[in-house]
Amino acid sequence: MGLVAVPLVAIIVYVIQDEPPERTKPRGVKAPVLSSQPSGPKPPPPLAPNPVVPPMPEPKEVATAQQVEPEPTVEIKPEHQAKIDEAKRIATTDPEKSRALLKDVLFYDPDNEQALEELGLKLLHDEKHAEARDLAKRCLEARAENENCWAIAHYALEQRAEVPYMVKATEACLSETPDNVGCLNGMVNYHLMEGRYGKADEFVDTMIESNPDSPLTLLAEGRIKGANGDYGEALTLFEAACEGGEQQACYRAEALRKEGWKPLVPEE
Repeated sequence: MGLVAVPLVAIIVYVIQDEPPERTKPRGVKAPVLSSQPSGPKPPPPLAPNPVVPPMPEPKEVATAQQVEPEPTVEIKPEHQAKIDEAKRIATTDPEKSRALLKDVLFYDPDNEQALEELGLKLLHDEKHAEARDLAKRCLEARAENENCWAIAHYALEQRAEVPYMVKATEACLSETPDNVGCLNGMVNYHLMEGRYGKADEFVDTMIESNPDSPLTLLAEGRIKGANGDYGEALTLFEAACEGGEQQACYRAEALRKEGWKPLVPEE
């Protein structure tokens, strides 16, 4: 086999391409300074004890002015606002007139959020669940972010969708343990939702006989007082039940205090 002549230029190009590429140091990194110190990696500096990682900022902290949309303002007629203010002022001195003023506002302005919220809360105090549910729904349709109306809707709808199952299970529970305050309270809740206050009161009496200091008993007794218009006594019972850990009692007590009611010890 004869030798093939390769041009010298091709050999030079091949040798240059075959050499490994020269490493380039990252931009901004200084070349190491040679010294007489022994070579080898330096030990890492000691870590600070319990390093604190700053939390990520909330989205609202970094939002720009263009991203924040102001809530729409709803104009309320001065005469309607005056009635709402008066209803709040006389909430404890004349509860019936307070409710009548709010109903009057809603007659002319059905979507008035303040009136829907105020009256819905009062109807929840009165254990008028169907009316409270209706007002809470209308209130949330007016503004879905209204937290008070969400709370009213929550407590007015409590276990509503499971009433048939609840009643059957509660009756079975009471047949085995007639003094069970949890099951008795279930029947109180059921009859109050249906507007049968007298029947609910009978179960409350049984709860008082069985366990008068139970937070559930105090809550149920307070609801009966509220349904009868005895809001001061209801507040006293709700606060006692709240101290025992009943969250619904805490909500109801706070709502009554916001209206201006003060605790009242029941008469013997």
